[in-house]
Amino acid sequence: MTSDTQYRDNPFTVPRIWILGLSSVLWVIPAIILLRNALLWSDALNMEMLLLSTALAAVGVGLGHVFWFNRIVLGNIRRIRSLPERTKIWHISSSRGYAMIVLMISIGVVLRSSDLPRIYLAGPYALMGGCLLLGSIQIASSFFRELQPVHNDS
Repeated sequence: MTSDTQYRDNPFTVPRIWILGLSSVLWVIPAIILLRNALLWSDALNMEMLLLSTALAAVGVGLGHVFWFNRIVLGNIRRIRSLPERTKIWHISSSRGYAMIVLMISIGVVLRSSDLPRIYLAGPYALMGGCLLLGSIQIASSFFRELQPVHNDS
């Protein structure tokens, strides 16, 4: 039995491209949860403060993506592209990525169970959610580009 046949017969293997698509979903789900919480916790703000907070969050998300998340996203895309053509579904994230997921969930649980007013959590949640959303869009863009058939103009 060849390695390719082994992967083809294994129900836990999928084409590498689907790992890329699923990775985008893995990023967008917490992004939506974080942004939803940030919006719910910001509802006590008056309109001027809400607009100012939104503008600051947008600038923070842009800077966070450019100086931090972009490197993580590109590394994730490179890692997935280096996988075999058919690969195990749990390669959707690296072991370091899974550790970060556990860490971030743990931090979120601690923060939400603390006595901190929710309005103070809204900013960090909006920043992290926005960065995850931009990362998810970047990964999804890579996924859809790879789905396009290759055109040979020769």
